Amino acid sequence: MRQFLPLRQYFSLTLLATVCCLQACSNTSDEVKASSDFATADIRAEYSVIVRPASGGFSYQMEARFKNGDNNLQLDGGDSVSAVDGSDSYSLKEEKVLNSVVYARNKVFSSSDKPVALTFALKRNEKTDATASVVEIPDSIRDISPRWVMSSH
Repeated sequence: MRQFLPLRQYFSLTLLATVCCLQACSNTSDEVKASSDFATADIRAEYSVIVRPASGGFSYQMEARFKNGDNNLQLDGGDSVSAVDGSDSYSLKEEKVLNSVVYARNKVFSSSDKPVALTFALKRNEKTDATASVVEIPDSIRDISPRWVMSSH
């Protein structure tokens, strides 16, 4: 014989589960705001470079994230971000990941032209540009030879 929960307990558990789900979904720190609403000094930039072995060289995933407090920022109003390697400039494109906005660009470099550093620049049409930030690639990564790249046959 099956036993069922009394109707009152069933609704209590359902309500409790619903409240927990709504609380988890209403996290305001994941809110995305427009960069044009903030002065450059009020924007925190996070830059990173992820280096992976690739066929014949190395894949450099250049990423930028912008925040004001706990809020993620989406570049608007002509704001843009790029990474510069010597005379080459790479515009980073917007990608949405869950409730976050990431600006990214992937570039494969041969083992002979791997950058030592990448300079990130936040350019703004209506406000003051941000000071450029440099991400240096550690020697231990730059000195890796592509011969260690695994390939499938």
